Amino acid sequence: MEPEDRVVVSTRPSRREASQTATHLSDGVNSELYACAALKSNEHIRVLHLHPGEGDEPLFCSVHEVDLGANPEYEALSYVWGTPDFKHQLNIHLNHHFTITSSLNNALRDLRHANIDAGPRILWVDACCIDQSNIPERNQQVQMMGRIYRQASRVISYIGPEADDSNLGLEFASRLYNLAMSFLGKPREAGFSFELDNLAARGLPHREAIEWKAVRRLLRRPNASRVWILQEYVLNQNVVMMCGTKTFPCELLPRIYAFHKMGMTPRIAVTDLRDEDAAGNDNKTLLNLASMASLRLKRLDGTAETMSLAKVLIKCHGLDSTDPRDKVYGILGLASDADNIGIRVDYSISVTDLYI
Repeated sequence: MEPEDRVVVSTRPSRREASQTATHLSDGVNSELYACAALKSNEHIRVLHLHPGEGDEPLFCSVHEVDLGANPEYEALSYVWGTPDFKHQLNIHLNHHFTITSSLNNALRDLRHANIDAGPRILWVDACCIDQSNIPERNQQVQMMGRIYRQASRVISYIGPEADDSNLGLEFASRLYNLAMSFLGKPREAGFSFELDNLAARGLPHREAIEWKAVRRLLRRPNASRVWILQEYVLNQNVVMMCGTKTFPCELLPRIYAFHKMGMTPRIAVTDLRDEDAAGNDNKTLLNLASMASLRLKRLDGTAETMSLAKVLIKCHGLDSTDPRDKVYGILGLASDADNIGIRVDYSISVTDLYI
């Protein structure tokens, strides 16, 4: 898979008033929480229909059960669970709601359509679409999570809300990407060195400009820290990243790091000793990003080697999980020998029993 010649960052459309032909939400809403309605089949999943809204307006959704075998349309959300504060509400209707974390609250607010005419956004969100308190259901749904992400029309990797000049950072990262692409394939003698004293000659801002720090902060967001991110990022052909309401190609940030290693992007886009938040050259997030991008590219090209569970475990040793069992369960969808080994997701067994 060849890299795109140019990268574009897109923004969610802003609100306008509903017209006479506005799309109305379905009346056929499952208004009961999943605790009161078990899934009808092991082929079924739940999806959220996230209602339009913006700003501080309350979050509303409806919950629907769909058959994966019928190839339903939905986007799968990948995000960092973050602090388990559970202080926000996702309303199903006036009498029922999910209690969600600040991280998910930020994601859903940025994801919902602002335009009423656009109707609901159909999402699969693990924290809400799986009854986390129902161990048998959780086992069964996690076992098929690789398929859930693979079949989604798109995977959205949400890296957090707009903050720390992130919009500026994305625009500048795209500019650096496009500049590096202009050098790709040219002989080194054509010259693409980026010494700090010749930035202006390349049409780039001086070292102290805020654009550089904005890119470094983007690269150090903790989205590439979770073990679950590996299959979420790799299995689907259509993956985008999202920061605030901005969406951009999932290859953008890993390529900025890769171009830096190749000398095709100024090093201060990644590291700067004057910036205490980015003094190290190869922090954990950057290494994870690079590793996942490499694996994704090989899978899309069809050149990825078949990996056993043992190999995948080695590949993702730098990824974290709150539950040690997820170090295994979170990668089953990528392991070629998962069925032969016979490991079944079972959160009722101990960590010791799983690993032994």
